[in-house]
Amino acid sequence: MDMERLQKQIHFIVEIDAGDVTPYDEAGQVGKYDRELAAAQRLFGLLPEDQRDEMIDLWQEFEERKTPDSQFACALDRLAPLLMNYHTEGVVWQTHGITLDKVLDRNAHIGHGSERLWAFAQEFIRDSVEKGYLPA
Repeated sequence: MDMERLQKQIHFIVEIDAGDVTPYDEAGQVGKYDRELAAAQRLFGLLPEDQRDEMIDLWQEFEERKTPDSQFACALDRLAPLLMNYHTEGVVWQTHGITLDKVLDRNAHIGHGSERLWAFAQEFIRDSVEKGYLPA
């Protein structure tokens, strides 16, 4: 695992510019990649050429999840909202009618980045159901 490359996986800057969409918002997913690509090109286009190219390449690597580094970065990216939902007693899940099957489906790729993180996430998910934070 290349920790320096992981630290540069700053996809969230693109999401801030393009508008972040929750993973459960199916309508918001339409055109998301194109909006984020335009944001990446605009934002990273402000950098010197070598930095611009590196950042665009890293952003695309994160989006495609084809390398171990990008898969791990994506796993961490998905773990954070799970923990937030757990520690707020599922307020976002409940407000938006998110159920167990959606949470498992949208977060299963955590296991591609790290089997240990996925096992950890599943513990939080199971406990969320048991505590009534997440409807089964």
